[in-house]
Amino acid sequence: MKELLLDRYEVIEEAGSGGFASVVVAWDTRIQRKVAIKCMSLSGVLLNESGQENLASRSILVDSDSLNAAAIPGLEEARMAAMLNDANIVSVYDFEIQGDTAYLILEYIEGMTLGELLAHYPEQITTDVIAVVFKAVSHALEVAHKNKVLHLDIKPDNVLIDKQGQVKVVDFGLARLAGEYGFGTAAGGTIGYMPLEQMKQELLDERCDEWALASLTYEMISGDNPFLAPTLQEAEKKIAGAELFVPSMYLDDADESVDDILFCALDPNKENRYDSVADFAREMKQCLGDPRKGKRQLARIVGHFESAEEEGDAPEEETVSEERSFQGLSYRAKRLFMRVWSAVAVSFTAFTGIANASFIPEGWASPASWIILLLAAVSGALLPSIGFGLALVFFGIVLFVHEVYLVGILLIVAAAAWWVLSGRNGFEESFPVLSVPLLGSIGLTPLVPLLAGAELRIKNTLVTTLFAALFSFLYAGLGSGSLLGWDALTCLHIENADAYNAVLITMLQNPTLWLTLAAFVLSAVLMVVCSLGQRLWLQCIGTVSSVLLMIAALVMGELISSGGASFVPVSVNLISAVLSGLLAILYLIFTQNSNNVESTEG
Repeated sequence: MKELLLDRYEVIEEAGSGGFASVVVAWDTRIQRKVAIKCMSLSGVLLNESGQENLASRSILVDSDSLNAAAIPGLEEARMAAMLNDANIVSVYDFEIQGDTAYLILEYIEGMTLGELLAHYPEQITTDVIAVVFKAVSHALEVAHKNKVLHLDIKPDNVLIDKQGQVKVVDFGLARLAGEYGFGTAAGGTIGYMPLEQMKQELLDERCDEWALASLTYEMISGDNPFLAPTLQEAEKKIAGAELFVPSMYLDDADESVDDILFCALDPNKENRYDSVADFAREMKQCLGDPRKGKRQLARIVGHFESAEEEGDAPEEETVSEERSFQGLSYRAKRLFMRVWSAVAVSFTAFTGIANASFIPEGWASPASWIILLLAAVSGALLPSIGFGLALVFFGIVLFVHEVYLVGILLIVAAAAWWVLSGRNGFEESFPVLSVPLLGSIGLTPLVPLLAGAELRIKNTLVTTLFAALFSFLYAGLGSGSLLGWDALTCLHIENADAYNAVLITMLQNPTLWLTLAAFVLSAVLMVVCSLGQRLWLQCIGTVSSVLLMIAALVMGELISSGGASFVPVSVNLISAVLSGLLAILYLIFTQNSNNVESTEG
């Protein structure tokens, strides 16, 4: 029978070791669960008032009165930190001392550290990933600070990520304990993540953790920590005279205000920083991506990392350059593709307006037409949501000039509402909707809800799908009379207000319109559900099921419209639905490596 650690824990394997502590993975034979145990040497410490070393195991969480905490510098901070309870903090089940060793019994996290993520998957650090890590770490620090606990050693290796993409912080309250026993630095932290006041062993407050969080965030954004140094003296010089690149240079979809916010939190003088981590986080989170998307991306990365480890092929830092290059190219390729597509789509929307703009003298012979088209292309590439919104407003004005007053006003109001509710939230929120005029011109409007469901959260997916249906409906008034597309070759020009309005009224009276709209919404929701785990095979199943939903809506619409005489939809509409599904699958395959590492399960 194996000897049990602390008469309770069966050691499975050693997970790591350092000067101050070693970590083992063990099985709790009482509660029947896996735990992580951090074993810390407290050699030479008096464990009771009599001065006798007590070899019995005692929990300092439930039996703290039997210990002389003052005789063990840092122990009281560690005991208080062990009582913290939050989803973003690794749970401490017990803290026992036996002989000259302290044992911290921790929740076992199956996954990877942020340090491993930065080392092996740097090209996967998107604004969404940064957002979920920042949100979790800042929240954990806020909880600790409310309980009068400082971490003092925030660094990548103390940030853990589990298989669900959940981020947790470990080692609260242990920095001083480590420093008192000669491990790490006298200040108790780690060079590169310690502000000047901590290195100089001045009186510390939560702004110390704020600086460490800012350093960690800068490293995630830039891929480099400019404050690393071999000694405290050199580290002080680097902090005092650091020449930092502006963070917004590294992420093309990050808000530029991130620069001032991060530099404020990184100020060498703590008096110039934010008063609290909460204040820093409140400003910073507005500049980053979507934490929910980031969590899904992290789950995929951890799944890939663990699968590689199980196969004995875990990516080594010095051998991943080829993989990074491929993944980085894929990510940049997606961003480039989306920007080029946005430029073309917004330009096309402007083109439809110019083609009907009777108020522009000489039409395409006028320089004004080409200037409008050029501005649309540039704004579509650089600021897609704004460019598309302006192009829709322009088309709405064109409708107004053609005396289609109600629809023109509706289009302008809808464009503004879409921008406020969804479009202004980011590049990806704009992408599906701005594709409506271009995709609709070739009968591929059903592709829009599929893209929205694959890329967006449920709220933005529903908003995007409904607005896409509305825009498609208004474009169908040009002559096609179908929500699935409007055929730019034959239906580009507005003949007159009466003809335009007549097409819209006929569509509203046709049950196929409402059944197709319902199919769009259900398809979008189905794609959201099938995209939660970011598994390609599940997304493909969702796409095929969505196409079948659309075909069913067309069949039902034909049955009702014909009074049961026919159930076969117009062949063009069937082709539209099937082709949209095929293109959606190709898009998913093409972008599979852009934000995530391909999972071996998918």
